[in-house]
Amino acid sequence: MLKKTIPALLLVFVLSAWTQHSSPAAMVAEKPAGPISFELFKDAKKEYRWKLKAANGKVMAVSNDGYSTKASCQSAINLIKEGAATASVEDTTKD
Repeated sequence: MLKKTIPALLLVFVLSAWTQHSSPAAMVAEKPAGPISFELFKDAKKEYRWKLKAANGKVMAVSNDGYSTKASCQSAINLIKEGAATASVEDTTKD
């Protein structure tokens, strides 16, 4: 079970870090081309992986592990989609 929740936790961390480091000027300059999307692909080892892409096409997160089947990769994507909507944010900053 823990292995299935790690991608969702990683996604929350990456999304949080990405939004904190994006300047307002850069966000205005880049017009969204569409909604956030997942890209499912095969890597050099012929394992399935996913990328989470922002509306502007930039990669926001990539799967840490390869999956042996497309169905297991899609399952990981579905877990992230379900879990990210209600995920809590742990702020460990000192300020």
